[in-house]
Amino acid sequence: MTEPTRIIDTEGLAKLVIKSGSYVYRGDLLGYSSGWCQADADTPSMFAQWIALETVLGDGTKKCQVCKKATLEDDDAPYTADAALYLSSTAGAITHTRPTTAGVLKQVVGRAIDTYRVRIELKTPVEKDLFFPQTGGFAVGAAEAGVGINDTGFFGEGLDANAEAAGIPFWLPSNLISVDAATLICNSNNASVLSLGVTVARGYPGATHAAGLDTGTAIVAGDAVEADADNQFPTVNVLACFDADFIKPGAVGGLYLVGTGITGELQVLGLLLRVTLAE
Repeated sequence: MTEPTRIIDTEGLAKLVIKSGSYVYRGDLLGYSSGWCQADADTPSMFAQWIALETVLGDGTKKCQVCKKATLEDDDAPYTADAALYLSSTAGAITHTRPTTAGVLKQVVGRAIDTYRVRIELKTPVEKDLFFPQTGGFAVGAAEAGVGINDTGFFGEGLDANAEAAGIPFWLPSNLISVDAATLICNSNNASVLSLGVTVARGYPGATHAAGLDTGTAIVAGDAVEADADNQFPTVNVLACFDADFIKPGAVGGLYLVGTGITGELQVLGLLLRVTLAE
């Protein structure tokens, strides 16, 4: 869509220094990548945060008037009345077409009032906790299936010294900006000397493995953050598995873990992901 004819009813005004060498045009959506520049759905970290109110060629010091909310008017009537608008894969632009490319951010940025006017309202991202329960034990290679246990009312597979394995499927939301924490929540049935091998894999619904399979970064010998003790809920930090190439919006994933050298039993309850989402 072309530069709007008018921008009215602005709210949340501010001024930003535009990144050196970056062009921003009046009506563009702006994101951040080592400086303020055109937002881009292809790069989730460059989600839309501001609306440009003037055209600027950045030199690292030049400022641009921006806002959080505005009504954009276009005499060419390019909009579809009462239809949602998304951040586009075309840098800085808005689109009525929800992005369909795998791994691209789906950020709703506003809605059309009629064919001539749209209301853009950019919200502050939100932090959310997503919990994915452990689904069961199974044998893979030298690993054997974990045995289900009930320990003080908590149910799940118990991993011990016998190289027992368990798995957790998970989902990365389509409006995902970042994964900020990834933690296994466990229950200790007198578990100690913890050593967990953790691997992950992710792909895209409707696509082949070859089109989007990524295996992140494996953890060879994960241990609990807390000291070993019975009748507690130890946590294992697995954020290292979720490297930059692995984290993609709208992806399905699986976490596989094998316990080795564990005294007693470590009951894995599930995976807690703390994520930042574009709202």
